[in-house]
Amino acid sequence: MLPGSTIRGSGVEDLRAYIDSRGETERQHIPIQSAHTDDLEFDYGAVQEPERTVGHFSATARIDSVGMIMTYFVAFHPDVRVIL
Repeated sequence: MLPGSTIRGSGVEDLRAYIDSRGETERQHIPIQSAHTDDLEFDYGAVQEPERTVGHFSATARIDSVGMIMTYFVAFHPDVRVIL
């Protein structure tokens, strides 16, 4: 989920197509907090470009017994952040 849009897909090919469509960037995702229990993993962090933080992300994934992602959800927002 991005502000003003939702991108949907299923499978590796859809994820790869989305990432490729964004073009080159110097953006980095910096994890701030992570947690997991059983097959569920949660990550929260900052999205940074060279001179500034442009927003924060929250990602949740279900991981199978060999470490592969089964389902994945991520949301990004430029103004909303979790207070830790």
